[in-house]
Amino acid sequence: MAGYANEHIMYTMERLMCSKPLDDITVKDIVAAGPVNRKTFYFHFHGIEDLLKWMASQRMSNLSVSGVNSKNWKEKTSVLLDALEENKEFFCALLNSKYSSEITRYLSGKLKPHIEEFVRNCARETEEARGAPLHLRKEQFSYIYEYYLNGVFSLISNWIQSGCKEPADTFLDIIDNLTKNTIFNVLEAFSASTG
Repeated sequence: MAGYANEHIMYTMERLMCSKPLDDITVKDIVAAGPVNRKTFYFHFHGIEDLLKWMASQRMSNLSVSGVNSKNWKEKTSVLLDALEENKEFFCALLNSKYSSEITRYLSGKLKPHIEEFVRNCARETEEARGAPLHLRKEQFSYIYEYYLNGVFSLISNWIQSGCKEPADTFLDIIDNLTKNTIFNVLEAFSASTG
């Protein structure tokens, strides 16, 4: 029954988003337009933000970040961009709404393990190539990771808010040039500063 109610609430919200600005949709609107009552809505969701995060998670549920490294970075990131592009109207509405800060935190959290694993694996690849450890301190790794997370997420967020003007493949080349082509120099520079 839980899945049934969630899906009906989601479909009702999607229908309402086609006819009304997201910022104007209320729980009262969802209940009036759908097959569930207010009590059922609040049993499943704490509010509109909670519903929107769940809807976003449904659109991104098949994404896997496991094992991302410099060799498969583009392929793994492509899966993420394709999911966002397929649902660009939905994500654009979210990022241009009063819920944008909460949704930004949610989407950034989804990207976080992807970027973190990428940076860690690139550090391992660098160590293997040089035959010596990088000797990065924890806070140095954090700076590198935060730099790439915030940079990549900012680019993706702007791409979505602009309606995904560039095709995902073209946009992916931009991200790839700004990340994979710089990460090894960044790791070496930080390692040199600790040596």
